[in-house]
Amino acid sequence: MDPLKIRYGYLKSYLYLLGYTSTNKYICRVKETPKYLLLSCSYFSLARNKLKDKLAINYLSLPLLLNTTSGIEASIAYLSETNIYTRKYYLARELVDD
Repeated sequence: MDPLKIRYGYLKSYLYLLGYTSTNKYICRVKETPKYLLLSCSYFSLARNKLKDKLAINYLSLPLLLNTTSGIEASIAYLSETNIYTRKYYLARELVDD
């Protein structure tokens, strides 16, 4: 199943609920959610600009990214480039947080 749709994965918002991490905040001190990482996080602005270019649009939304064929394909490319939602990403953040 898709971690985005069932809200399971290596995001702090989820791990915090399970008690696996002491905070649900990202490095930016904002709650780490799928919406934030896909649409707002400044650390991924370059990748997000590529995503907009691929879709030939100026504004991103979760329905566009997760409910359309072109949005899903572009989102997969974005997730592959940024490595968010992966164990490798989670472990790298743990090193930074310590």
